[in-house]
Amino acid sequence: MANKFSIAAGLVCSALLLTLQASAQTAAAAFLSPASTDEFPSISAYLDVRDAQGNFLPGLEAASVSVVEDGAVIPVSSLTQVETNLQLVLALNTANSFAIIDQQGITRYSYIIEALRSWSASLPTSSGDDLSLATPNSTPILHSNEYQQWFSDLEQYQPAFQTASPSLASLTSAIEIASEPGGDLGASRAVLWLTPALGPSFNADMLSLAEQARQSGVRIFIWMVDSRSLFESEQAATLRALASQTGGTYFAFSGIEPIPDLAAQFDAIQASYQLHYLSLVNSAGTHTINAVIQAGEITINSTSQTYDLALSPPLVDITALPELITRSLVDRSDPSLPFEPTHQPIDLAVSFPDAIQRELVQTTLLVDGQPVAVNQTAPFDQFTWNLEGYTSSQIVSIAVEVEDALGFTASSAAISVQITVEGAPTGFQALFLRYGALLVVFIVLVAAAVLLLVFVLAGRIQPKPLGSRRRNRSRYEDPVTQPLQLNKEDTTRPRPKNRKKAASSIEKSKRSKKGSDAGKQGEAFLERIDTAGEIKPGSFIPLAAGEITIGADDQRAQLHLDHASVEPLHARLWQDRDGQFFLSDLKSTAGTWINYAPVSENGSRLHHGDLIHFGTHGYRFSLRKHAKKTNPIIITKQT
Repeated sequence: MANKFSIAAGLVCSALLLTLQASAQTAAAAFLSPASTDEFPSISAYLDVRDAQGNFLPGLEAASVSVVEDGAVIPVSSLTQVETNLQLVLALNTANSFAIIDQQGITRYSYIIEALRSWSASLPTSSGDDLSLATPNSTPILHSNEYQQWFSDLEQYQPAFQTASPSLASLTSAIEIASEPGGDLGASRAVLWLTPALGPSFNADMLSLAEQARQSGVRIFIWMVDSRSLFESEQAATLRALASQTGGTYFAFSGIEPIPDLAAQFDAIQASYQLHYLSLVNSAGTHTINAVIQAGEITINSTSQTYDLALSPPLVDITALPELITRSLVDRSDPSLPFEPTHQPIDLAVSFPDAIQRELVQTTLLVDGQPVAVNQTAPFDQFTWNLEGYTSSQIVSIAVEVEDALGFTASSAAISVQITVEGAPTGFQALFLRYGALLVVFIVLVAAAVLLLVFVLAGRIQPKPLGSRRRNRSRYEDPVTQPLQLNKEDTTRPRPKNRKKAASSIEKSKRSKKGSDAGKQGEAFLERIDTAGEIKPGSFIPLAAGEITIGADDQRAQLHLDHASVEPLHARLWQDRDGQFFLSDLKSTAGTWINYAPVSENGSRLHHGDLIHFGTHGYRFSLRKHAKKTNPIIITKQT
């Protein structure tokens, strides 16, 4: 029975060994890191692609890689080769074979520790690498990023070689540490396992650990520390197959073999690809991805990864909208003019409670549940609400709907807005606002007529009978009723020799007198003055009541002044309802001056005797009726 059991155990071990070796001979492999969703819907991950010998496969392009997400094939948007950090776990499975000494009295373990010392001393004190130490019973060092400190802690660990019992505990712990989610997703994950040769009883567990490491993208580097007689044993072949299957290397050390260059060994694995793709996921939950690589005629499917996504609709609030909008006429005297305001701006605030930022594709403004404005291009957070259709006071409900790039929609809370329309005047009020001046004149005339009628009926005014004026006129025109006149010549006045010339002279004198009298009948007038302030004879200019414009352009100015310093439209002179005269400048270059003081566009009051200058063209202002003659006040310019 014992022989049969030994034969069966041997067959099982051989089968497991063949499985490991067959797995190690798999052509090419790809390992996908956990995905990063920080910039969702853009997702990034690291891709480690290896050839049949476990070496990194360089030179891939984005067109040769695609991502399968929940069964949907998505091309990657970018693929970049990067140099990654190293996440290394040193796993010690020490045994008595580590304590064997050579002719110099140095143990095999001491040689290994010295090699680790030299390697760590050649690296920066602090780096982005992640270093840990796993032993069969504990993890003395966990996630250190300082090589010297890591080695110092390693050096303080003292294995019990004589009593140690070989196991897979340190390897199991190391693979779990290297496979932990989080941290640096793109780091190259590796385990350096120092172990003696193991018996066939460990083969089944090693097969399981190899598959676990492979699925997590963890490379296992194995240093078998034992006698040279075991280098070609079945146990050594099993360890060699385990390292090869995960993309690591195998080294057998008896105390005299050159220890591999750790820097070169780990530098060779610190290369990877970083890929980005645009996710099609629009629902929360767990999603699965893997990469498909087309390398020439070979298709490589990477390991799969899952990621969890918590998606929720956006939140939208209306941030700038008054509760009361008052519309009123621009000019109440003309109801045909529009009401103001005609438009109301509305601002939105959109946030994403799931912390996944994305673009908006549409926002809609709703008034009483009906869409009145739609934004399908940026800016999505602003509306202009048209108010022209609201001509009566009412209360309306305002809300906004948004749709994001993932297809989620959300609505804001409805806000009630009171629109108050100050209506146009109607009836007599509207008639008075439009025709007020004419109505006042009409009312005054009617009142005067009524008052006159009252005086006539009261006998205080006695109108002459109709036709009396005509009878009186005919009486004087009847030659029978006219007194007889003697036709005798006045001999006391000398008769002019030239009657025609005399008549012309008399007519001219009458016209001159008539013009002079007509001018002096005005309330005010201007007289031209010379540079000394003296009035020039014959320069009298009467000023009519109301408003006149003054300038050099006889088509635009009512008072034409032909002078080089006078603008085409220079100044304005007017009389107010109280009979006061005012003068203002019309933005002239040379200016308008009263008593040598500049006049603004708002105007200044004129007094009798004031000196006026239009540029350098001077006049004296006079009033026909004035209480006292005033002298002009001259203001000298301070220099």
